[in-house]
Amino acid sequence: MYDINQYIKNIDNCSLLEPATMTLKVKELSKEVKTAEDAIKSLNCIHSELMKYRADADLIVQIGLLMEKTRNSFELFEVWFQIFQKFQTNPTAARMCMRWFYRTQDIDYGFQVLKQATVDYTKDIKQAEVAMYGYNELKMYAELDDLMVEIFEFFPKNIKVRSRYIQFLDKQERFFDALNVVENAEGNAKWGPSLVKLISELNVKKLLPQVNKVKSKQAIGNIAELYQHRVCVSKGRASKICFYTGQLGAGGAERQMTRIAVLMQKKHELAKKGDANRIELEHAPIVCVKHANAHSKSDFFLPVLQNANVQTEIMSEHEEIVLSEIDVDEKVRELLELVPSDLITSILKLAHVFKKEKVDVAYLWQDGGVLVGAVAALIAGVSDIYLNFRGMPPVLRPELMRNEMPHLYAQLRKIPGVHFTSNSGIAARSYCDWLELDESRFTVIPNAVPEQSAEGMEEDTDSWEKIQLKSPMRTKTVLGVYRFDDNKRPTYWIEMANLYSSQNANTRFIIVGQGKMMNKCQALIKELGASDRVFLVGASNSVGFWYSKADLVMHLAKMEGLPNVLIESQIAGCPVLSTPAGGVPEVVVHGRTGYILNCAQNPCSNEIQLALKDLLDNEDKLKEKGQEAMRIMRPRHNMSNILEKTLNMLCNKENELIL
Repeated sequence: MYDINQYIKNIDNCSLLEPATMTLKVKELSKEVKTAEDAIKSLNCIHSELMKYRADADLIVQIGLLMEKTRNSFELFEVWFQIFQKFQTNPTAARMCMRWFYRTQDIDYGFQVLKQATVDYTKDIKQAEVAMYGYNELKMYAELDDLMVEIFEFFPKNIKVRSRYIQFLDKQERFFDALNVVENAEGNAKWGPSLVKLISELNVKKLLPQVNKVKSKQAIGNIAELYQHRVCVSKGRASKICFYTGQLGAGGAERQMTRIAVLMQKKHELAKKGDANRIELEHAPIVCVKHANAHSKSDFFLPVLQNANVQTEIMSEHEEIVLSEIDVDEKVRELLELVPSDLITSILKLAHVFKKEKVDVAYLWQDGGVLVGAVAALIAGVSDIYLNFRGMPPVLRPELMRNEMPHLYAQLRKIPGVHFTSNSGIAARSYCDWLELDESRFTVIPNAVPEQSAEGMEEDTDSWEKIQLKSPMRTKTVLGVYRFDDNKRPTYWIEMANLYSSQNANTRFIIVGQGKMMNKCQALIKELGASDRVFLVGASNSVGFWYSKADLVMHLAKMEGLPNVLIESQIAGCPVLSTPAGGVPEVVVHGRTGYILNCAQNPCSNEIQLALKDLLDNEDKLKEKGQEAMRIMRPRHNMSNILEKTLNMLCNKENELIL
């Protein structure tokens, strides 16, 4: 479905023309698409027809834009990379491809690809346009400014590129710079109507720059500010708890939220049966997610919730809520009208659910969940709002930072009934530093981690048998379990694995997981000639099976909260080798349950190789570390204990009046 090459190949293989007609058809179909499911259905319907035509750049780009609406983040990067490789002078292809390079934070590589595609930008206006769009999407604004100086020198009369640059500067809120570009245009430039309107607006914005900033960045924070003096009453064990997060993909935070929600549901069902030995929980929990789409793999844990009878609300499937239908103060309503469109829809839908279900406790997971959920909870009158952070703050991870966050958080910390929690001390302290909070404001509750079954699904056992056949002499196994994204350093992990396994014929390396960099990693393994010792098995619902086959887990992340994989592996009796990222020192006892490297940002290759050898060469010591890991980690992360702590935090407080 997502191999765009099947259509690109048709350029040479098909004789039927009419690309313009087909392009228009795909474009119109795309306009009608409202959900990821609609996009998938549309692609399925027109697939056979598309294969009949000789596609040009415009048609391929429109197919790409329709595919974009499937929200399959794992494959769309490859789609746009393929399109841009074929049509390097198409601005839309360049723009979308570089946008994905930015999303994956592989900016340096994106820059290299762009440079190679635009070596003659001073001679070719099409290449100049592509370079301009690409730099802007990579957010390389200084480089874009330098580029535009050259473009204006070589193409002084081109109004199109000048107009686009003015629009870029407006988005950056560089109003004076934008007007300078207007003033320096050659002669009496013939601006289009939309740009004439923008120039007029720029002359207003330069006088009142703060007005625009308030609209785009501070509206959500200003809404929160209106609730600084609200009165809220906690209901204790009678509280109705609603979880909220962005999606249910195969990440550690999603796994942990699912576990806690399922445990709460079981406790509630036991309470209904009158089990006196169990914690009482009067109401069943609710889980709300922004989206949970099978094709984008954002529904990984949805079956788990459904099988446990947890009420799960998928916001993308709910009908849109009109602002006029929300009962709020007029000042709040005015500010809601300024909220960016991608947020306001989610906020209103969630607020509607909070009110309808009479939610007392909003349990908001991750910064994205807070951005939508906190405002929704405030306008719905939810008494207790818990901001649950599972990693390092966005100020340390700029790819996750949205303009609205700093001002929103600055206000939330002042609001009665808003509480802060995390799964690690390091994450809590980092948020305290950023938000200027006293550490006493944070409740730290470690992850609840069950003992993993060593039983595997059929696909797991098949993969293991194939690995054994390909590496029969390699009896030591080093495991990695993570998403294939830049933060986890999958390419560096593979390089370290290849270096060690090429010098130690008894060791193989296996990665369990999926993600946007998986294709790149497969290519790297092939390039290194390491296919007989480094293996990728994809995602697995039987990760305990893989722990049972491993002698050691290696984890080379740049940043972490409290990594579940390191807890799970140690509970399973598997020692670890890890960078000291985030909360790793809180879950790994250096020298006793594994080895912690000296540096997270630039882990030393030589240190990794020496640590691998030291750990793997002494089988008895390795087993001792595994036994010690089980002894320490199992009681610390016991499921029942963590649930008890969570319930005590969320709804066991004395009723209180907060002014």
